[in-house]
Amino acid sequence: MGPAWSSFAAVGNRLFTQEQRGDSEVVVCYDADSGVEIWRHADVARFSEVVSGAGPRATPTFHDRRLYTLGGQGLLSCLDASSGELQWNRDLMEEFEAPLPMWGFSASPLVIDDLVIVYVGASNGRGLVAFDRKTGESEWQIASSGMNYSSAQLVTLVERPLILCASTAKLVAVDPATGTVAWEYEHSGQRSMAIVQPQQISAKSVIVPFGDGGGVARIDLQMVDDVWQLTERWRSNNLKPSFNDFVYYNGHLYGFDQHIFTCIDAETGQRQWKRGRYGFGQVILFAEQGLLLITAEKGELVLLEANPKQHTELTRLESLSGKTWNHPTVARKRLFVRNGAEAICYDLLVGAE
Repeated sequence: MGPAWSSFAAVGNRLFTQEQRGDSEVVVCYDADSGVEIWRHADVARFSEVVSGAGPRATPTFHDRRLYTLGGQGLLSCLDASSGELQWNRDLMEEFEAPLPMWGFSASPLVIDDLVIVYVGASNGRGLVAFDRKTGESEWQIASSGMNYSSAQLVTLVERPLILCASTAKLVAVDPATGTVAWEYEHSGQRSMAIVQPQQISAKSVIVPFGDGGGVARIDLQMVDDVWQLTERWRSNNLKPSFNDFVYYNGHLYGFDQHIFTCIDAETGQRQWKRGRYGFGQVILFAEQGLLLITAEKGELVLLEANPKQHTELTRLESLSGKTWNHPTVARKRLFVRNGAEAICYDLLVGAE
């Protein structure tokens, strides 16, 4: 595979991802059963920097037979998912005068109804922008606040649909239909580049990461006389993710305190344990089984119990070779992992009942 930090989007027996091949950013469709390439779409573009290397960062988004992608240089594209044929594209740097982020454009597009929404990060009110998903025309936009590497996400808080969008020192909630700002939470984190995804943990609560190594906070929300009220329950340095997303399970958060895995209490922010040196890896949750799957930075796969009382490794497997920052993907009882050089598919076997 070509270098990239894009992960796989799995749809049926198709896998969609992005790669760098020479001087082109390439969107690729693979057969999930065989790993054979089905189609590719290439654009002349190359993002590279010394720490993270070359290649697109964002994972494609599939919706209604179309694929929405964002390249490392800010090319937003809509492709036919069956053939890779281009439907439309927008160059965010050229058309919106968006600055090139230090680590490249990294967020996956968010599709809601007839809109595709991305963080552009330009001036003059062109921060978070919604495009018509069929034509690419701009529909609404709100002002930006610095760099952003996390993806906008749709949540329901206090029975209201909202888009959560993190930016420098701020989390913004937006009405998806109109683009109006419902509320803002300014945390003034010292390290404030938005990279990690916020996590909704209840109908009224969100865990907000402060940026690269800056800790997290819990905010609780309510509506009083149709006015949003936000309360910061706690803030903690016991979980300090860099660019590695954390998960929530049964009242606890599991994730990377920099390069060491940790568990903290979501009610108090207090640490339960800190153990397991997996580098800057990634983690996903198997909620029904109460298990955590970690892809370590060096490519190993590690299975843990989601247990707040102790760190317990159940198994460890040598898998990919080299730096692995990509999120793993689970679909159709299979696990798909990749990095900037190779990809592997595993069957997930269910034990006898």
